[in-house]
Amino acid sequence: MPNFVIDMLPLEGPLVGIDPNQVTDRYRRVVLRLWLPFFRFHDLRHYAANIIHALGIPDQYIMECGGWKTDVTLKEIYRGTIDNYSLKFQQLAIAYFENMQHEKAKT
Repeated sequence: MPNFVIDMLPLEGPLVGIDPNQVTDRYRRVVLRLWLPFFRFHDLRHYAANIIHALGIPDQYIMECGGWKTDVTLKEIYRGTIDNYSLKFQQLAIAYFENMQHEKAKT
């Protein structure tokens, strides 16, 4: 976790004094109050795994962070594509081949 999050956590005792159902209920209310499109709390886990992967962090470190023992779950469920990164990588590939074509034309 980033240091700014760790700094907000208590040094001992429980992190929160509510049960998992209360966390879910409060989360839903906040999402609605902020007019965000609905997404499950667990979707944040998918998003984090996708971003970490898009940053180029090797799978074994993503697995350690997410608590997965094998890469099966990581690859089948959590490691998807992100539209912004898809476009970025498509443009990178196109630029590579365009540059290759220009280099060939020079010879």
